Amino acid sequence: MKKIISSFGENFIGFFQEARKITSFIGEVFEELIFGIKNPHKIKWKSTLYYMDGCGREATGIVALICFLMGLILG
Repeated sequence: MKKIISSFGENFIGFFQEARKITSFIGEVFEELIFGIKNPHKIKWKSTLYYMDGCGREATGIVALICFLMGLILG
């Protein structure tokens, strides 16, 4: 019985630690977004657009594969 309660407590604490990390990450992203909106001249637009373009091109293959597989599953 002790082991079950101990395991439940560890899982409970672990859940809230992960929730705290996720909330912190979302807060940091939101904070940087607001900073970027207020100070657009401080953003390195050339680098930003380069990486956005690269990520988009590299993701095309996996997106097409996932769409194909989902079509097979639904079909």
